[in-house]
Amino acid sequence: MEFSKSFLLQETSSFTPTSLEAEEVLSIDDLDKPITFSSYEGQIDTSELDEKIVPRFSHNIEVEAHPYAAEGRYLPESGGEWSGDRGDSDWVSDDGISPKKHNPEGMTWQQIKEELSFESIPFEKGEPNFEAVSEATVEIDDFTADRNANFTQADENCAKQWTEKEENGKAWSPSDVRAYRKENGLSWHERSDQKTMDLVPSLVHGNIPHSGGISEAKKGFA
Repeated sequence: MEFSKSFLLQETSSFTPTSLEAEEVLSIDDLDKPITFSSYEGQIDTSELDEKIVPRFSHNIEVEAHPYAAEGRYLPESGGEWSGDRGDSDWVSDDGISPKKHNPEGMTWQQIKEELSFESIPFEKGEPNFEAVSEATVEIDDFTADRNANFTQADENCAKQWTEKEENGKAWSPSDVRAYRKENGLSWHERSDQKTMDLVPSLVHGNIPHSGGISEAKKGFA
C-alpha cells in the first residue's frame, strides 16, 4: 500500500511522541531517514540491554558421591541395602532376589544365606570381608595381576595347610585343592593387601560387586 507524501505529512504533523519535546516533532524530511537509537539518545532506557543475562530458573542437582570412587572401589548399589554407611557397614542382599551368576538352580539369597549360615557381608573402607563363608585363608608370596598365578600359589599353600590339619583325614596336593574348588563351586578371593586369599563360594563372591587385590595390583601398571 502506498501513501502520498502530503498524506504522511498531514498524519505526522499532528503526532507528538510522548517521549519527545514538542519541538522535536517529526518533519517530512525525517520520513526518509532510517530510525536509529542515536536519533533518540537519552530518550530510551537501554541500561537493561547491558545487564548480564542469567537463567530465570536453575536446577541444583546433587549427585551422591561414591565414598570410595576416588580409590577405584567397586561397591554394591542395588539388590540389597547397607546396614549403615555405604562401603563401611554390612551389605544385606535382598532375600527375594535370585542372583544370576554361578546359580544354575536359581536359589534366592534367602536360600543361599540359610545354606551357608550367614546374614550379610561386612565391608570396611570399601573392601568386603568374606570370612563368614570362607573355607580356608592363606597367604601367598608373589602376588601379581595374573589371577591364575595367584590361584596356583593359593592352592599350593592351602594343600600344605589342610595336610597339616589332616583335613578330611588325608594328605592334600595342590591338584586336590584345585579339584575340590571346582567340584564345590569355590573361588579364591584376593584381598586388597595383595597377599591374603580366602576360599569362598563363587555364588556369593561372584554376585556381590567388590574390588580386591587384582584391582590394586593393576594400579601399579596404570
